[in-house]
Amino acid sequence: MRKHFHLKTLGGVCFLIFGSSLMAQAPPAQITQIPSSIRVEGRVLDLKGDPVPAAVVALVPANPADARISGVDAAGHFSLDGAPGKKWGLTVTAAGFLPHFSNLDLDEAKIIPPLEVRMAPGGYRVSGTVTPARGHTLEGLRLAFSRWSQEEGDLFFAEVKHQRFDLTLAPGSYTIDAATKDQSFIGGRFELKGEKTDVGITLKAEPIPAGAEVLAWIKGNAIPLRTVLAGQGFQDLQPLEAIVGDARVLGLGEATHGTKEFFQLKHRMLEFLVEKKGFTIFAMEAAMPETSLLDNYVLTGKGDPAEALAMTHPVWNVEEMLALIRWMRTYNANPSHSRKLRFYGFDMQERKQTYARVKSWLDQEDPGEAAHLASLNDRMSALLGAPQGSSGPESLKAWQGVAHEVEAIALRLEKRMAASSPVVPVEMDKRQIQNLRLLAQFAAFRGDANRGLRDQFMATNVAWRLSQDPDAKMVLWAHNGHIAYRSGAKYGADSMGWYLRRFMGQAYRNFGFAFRDGAFRAWDLGPERNGGMTFTVTPQAKGTLDAALGATNLPILALDLRRLPEQGPVRTWFESPQGTWDVGDGFSPAFADRFLQKEPITDYYDALLFVSRTTAATACQKP
Repeated sequence: MRKHFHLKTLGGVCFLIFGSSLMAQAPPAQITQIPSSIRVEGRVLDLKGDPVPAAVVALVPANPADARISGVDAAGHFSLDGAPGKKWGLTVTAAGFLPHFSNLDLDEAKIIPPLEVRMAPGGYRVSGTVTPARGHTLEGLRLAFSRWSQEEGDLFFAEVKHQRFDLTLAPGSYTIDAATKDQSFIGGRFELKGEKTDVGITLKAEPIPAGAEVLAWIKGNAIPLRTVLAGQGFQDLQPLEAIVGDARVLGLGEATHGTKEFFQLKHRMLEFLVEKKGFTIFAMEAAMPETSLLDNYVLTGKGDPAEALAMTHPVWNVEEMLALIRWMRTYNANPSHSRKLRFYGFDMQERKQTYARVKSWLDQEDPGEAAHLASLNDRMSALLGAPQGSSGPESLKAWQGVAHEVEAIALRLEKRMAASSPVVPVEMDKRQIQNLRLLAQFAAFRGDANRGLRDQFMATNVAWRLSQDPDAKMVLWAHNGHIAYRSGAKYGADSMGWYLRRFMGQAYRNFGFAFRDGAFRAWDLGPERNGGMTFTVTPQAKGTLDAALGATNLPILALDLRRLPEQGPVRTWFESPQGTWDVGDGFSPAFADRFLQKEPITDYYDALLFVSRTTAATACQKP
């Protein structure tokens, strides 16, 4: 979920806001004029009744632009004004104390009696340094450790002096976001399960509009594409063959998980890559067990592809994906195509299906190990079912222990199979050993405080799949952040694409996907939490990469980033922070500008595929 925040400066001192957000990127919000207000006064005390020094108190409404922030005096007193007729969150932070959060309904017909906030000791220290971009200052700094939460207004503030911040937060999952009027930082997601010190945050300058020379270069080098639809021939795609080159793995990204034209264009790209470049494996950001029924369908024609697709993540359960799957089956059904297409997943966030499959196999192969795995699965269920907030270093250690034990089962079975039979293990055995490793990855990911292991594991799973067929060439389907190969591209963590480029070199290449405006499907992250729905966005600021690509007036284009000049204004602009849509499976229209990736585009992708105006993917009807 995504919550929002705002900064005020009191007496020349910056305050940090800590709230619930997956990735907040807004420019500094403007305080709106409140026509009338209600005074909220009180004291901040510890459990003994003594004043809590240096506490920071905030009134935070659903719109964080109206947040009110105050320190306390020596006796712990605070005083804040809030607009009536709104629901506000009252938050308090202080070093060495668990943060406080409560709701307040400000009714102008009622007088709010003085409040007494009692702070309990506890929490974990989080401290570090913020460094401005070269030539910039930290004036107007807004820094946020954004916590996942079910509440509105649970935004926690802390004092910042001389670039240093030091506060106490409750355990939980956080994402760091920092911004001034002309700088920002995105990333640094971590799980707070113990003291976290020496957190380094380096701001980057905000995007600037592309100049005439940059726009001319983009227009002169853009490759117009005739359509996003498959089955329309490949003449306009021929220039892309040079970009693909001799790649064995080609990553196809997406700026949202719910854009019809992205799905259709990737279908067309798959058709092109199969027919012209010899690719035979389609792999996507889904778990291997979830996609095994789809693999069986495209290979044999058995089963219902709509039912199998519905078992994957809801973002993939769309008509455009179903059309791609049916095309793969049609291709395989042609007897002239001796090299058949396969459909695989490489993610590791699913547990139940993975466990069920490997447990059923182990019941026949090794009942003793099956019983051991069942006990480990019970431990995972218990850890997942623990009350919210009970996670800590002990939970982290427990998850890691489960991961080591599951991996040990896989190693024992591999050694036993190698010793008992000179015959190469059948595909089923190899798949089930891999399923064990997927379970080990699931546990290790849950026990990873920084949550940076997912992309590493996905790259490992891609490599494993390739090792099963040394002659195969693979198309990867995943979000832009996963297929990118710049270090730290995935919210500060290294991405799957980074690992693949590191170990495969130019044998791994990729296309990032971008759009200017239009519609897409996503889960509602606003206060109403309306579930999956269609959102429409308008063109963003002129300084964005998307605006520069849209200035070509081409509805669909490709851009080979390898052709950028070595130096000069074009190279300089592309190496400066860009703004391009970066929407996962959730969105909030009230804060649309926070879903812009503001990073240099160079070293992310080999090329871009751009659709100027988009429409929403079509959700499949329930079978």
